[in-house]
Amino acid sequence: MIFLYLKNISNNIEVKFGLDIMSLDKYKQINLTFAYQMSSIIKESINIDYEYYTKGFVLEIIEKNKLLLVKFSKFTILHFYIEKEIWNKLNYETSHYMKEHECEIAIEKLYNIVDLYNPLFYKEIDVFDLLEQENQEDSEESYLNLCNSIIDILYQEIEKYMPNMVEDVFYVLFQDREFLLEFNLMLSNIISEIKYEDESEIMRKDGVLKRCSYFPKWLKEGIFFRDKGRCQKCNTNLTGTITMGTNYNWDHIVPLSLGGINDATNIQLLCEKCNKIKSDKEIYTSNKYFRFW
Repeated sequence: MIFLYLKNISNNIEVKFGLDIMSLDKYKQINLTFAYQMSSIIKESINIDYEYYTKGFVLEIIEKNKLLLVKFSKFTILHFYIEKEIWNKLNYETSHYMKEHECEIAIEKLYNIVDLYNPLFYKEIDVFDLLEQENQEDSEESYLNLCNSIIDILYQEIEKYMPNMVEDVFYVLFQDREFLLEFNLMLSNIISEIKYEDESEIMRKDGVLKRCSYFPKWLKEGIFFRDKGRCQKCNTNLTGTITMGTNYNWDHIVPLSLGGINDATNIQLLCEKCNKIKSDKEIYTSNKYFRFW
């Protein structure tokens, strides 16, 4: 009965292809506790041989919104991946503890996440007080039914705050260019296998996506801000405040010719000279960062 219930939860919660992240304030508080914890899990996931899972992930993108691969969007491929990984983690942990008849632990873990994003939730429903009362007064079946109901409520609350959760994790991961390289390499392995005849709308030829020549203002500003206005290969200051004539370019970390995608996570700042030297067969980004002092 418990397993069937969890299966229904998983089926009812659909990963939304395009969370309403635009409704979030641009200047917002970041929940770093959750962001760093989930970022570590996601980094580990791409270091495992997930070819079958990754292929399914890319095919889902093609099925739901294939143009996301050839047109820059504020809701990036990484946003979608983060959301899927959050739900995968929650579903796995909840299912595990419920099968082991440790529903209190399952509820506590979900509650702790809700509490991070809605500290006043306990005023709406004191879940632990309900569990204690039910455990003392009623049968085991009634207690398990209550556990299921509470889990359902917590899942709905998590779904409500999912845009915030995804954006917090994205904030951490988007600044890690080394991770972005690994993430895009993972995707490129699948993109490289797609045939033009199967997806002519998005493919320029076998294994190569069409190029998006339009770089929106928000994308340019975001990449420039993340890369601190410096070329990611030679470290030249491109802000124009120190030197003149410093032209810069927006470069695909994993070139389109090698299965790269048109996504903000695959773009970096290079000076004009380095961009010309870097061929469409070279994969490169920098993992160097300036110290605060």
